[in-house]
Amino acid sequence: MAKRILYINESLNTGSTGHIVEHLGLAAQEAGYECAVAHGARYVRPSRLPHIGFSSVLEEYSHGLLSLCGNAHGLGSYRATKRLIAYMEQFQPSIIHLHNIHGYYLHYPLLFAWLKSHAVPVIWTLHDCWPMTGRCAYFTAQGCDQWQTLCHNCPIYSDYPRSLVHAGTIRNYRHKKEAFTQVENLTLVSVSRWLEEIAQRSYLSAYPVQTIYNGIDTTLFRPTESDWRSRWKAEQKIILMGVASQWTETKGWSDWLQLARRLDDRYLIVMVGVTEKQRKVLPANCIGLPRTDDLTQLAQLYSAADIYVNMAHQEAFGLTIVEAMACGTPCVSYRTTAIPELVTPDVCTCVPDGDIDGIKQAIETYGRQAKQEKSAACQAHVSSRFDEKKSINRYFDLYTRLIS
Repeated sequence: MAKRILYINESLNTGSTGHIVEHLGLAAQEAGYECAVAHGARYVRPSRLPHIGFSSVLEEYSHGLLSLCGNAHGLGSYRATKRLIAYMEQFQPSIIHLHNIHGYYLHYPLLFAWLKSHAVPVIWTLHDCWPMTGRCAYFTAQGCDQWQTLCHNCPIYSDYPRSLVHAGTIRNYRHKKEAFTQVENLTLVSVSRWLEEIAQRSYLSAYPVQTIYNGIDTTLFRPTESDWRSRWKAEQKIILMGVASQWTETKGWSDWLQLARRLDDRYLIVMVGVTEKQRKVLPANCIGLPRTDDLTQLAQLYSAADIYVNMAHQEAFGLTIVEAMACGTPCVSYRTTAIPELVTPDVCTCVPDGDIDGIKQAIETYGRQAKQEKSAACQAHVSSRFDEKKSINRYFDLYTRLIS
């Protein structure tokens, strides 16, 4: 009997989770599994895996409007999810591997009702805290602990998934708890020990959970030659780099602007993932580049930097830090959420969350010599802990156990 894996994720071969699913699925194919990806409509790039986009852009915008005006994220896309269910019944997966199920493309109560009524083993890789809260994907920066009992008067309803109203948070929490705790054959995978501890303190605590770090392809992310420094006319500058799929306050947008104003002309800041609107407000010592899904170009950019800087206030993993280190670039970061478990003092200096002066001091201490002194240690650190093959093999062990 064929062993079939269905991956469900918001994106297809784009963004961090999209790339993770693509690489895992291709490896599973090579190992003899039949694989397919079910995904949303808005974030799609060519894929070598069989795939189905069961939602439409119009449906996702309608779902987004429902979420914005009614604080009902995950409660739209009913017809789209019916199409997903019809596909699952046709595909007959041996394992369903969930990744991000938020993102305006899926009706989670309908999906989980189907999962409850079927005996298919389910793996759910948690990439953020959304599955454990009444609405938000992160709560650490606000010091909120309502998710441990009952989310109600949400202090961050304007963050993703943004809502114009408070009402509905209690309903969301209860709907999620009811839906997510009634699937018998469910195994949780966390991308960090920090997130695993969150899951163990939430209403998901009855399920088995293990940490499998996100792995990266070190044949792609490695020191890579490019002409970026000459393009920027920055051969003599100390280049500081930050990368984000979206630059938000949570990702440290305002912190970067403050840091830029405190640095002298020895430094050039390069921020990848900047919108055109954001680019217009960057200080003169900053270069804003658009988001890129070209991994070779991303490796070139990491390699061109002298120091990678992370000022995100909360990270479930911190993939860009690992990618930068794989390219031989040392890091400076806030000491927050999952970051301390990813790094050592040999490859990254961590300072308290929000300590912009501490970031500045660490950068100045590193100087230009840090890249040469720490490059080999950075690459060795990633190779020993975050090589993609190790992550994939741990998933394969889990697949084998669940369908043996």
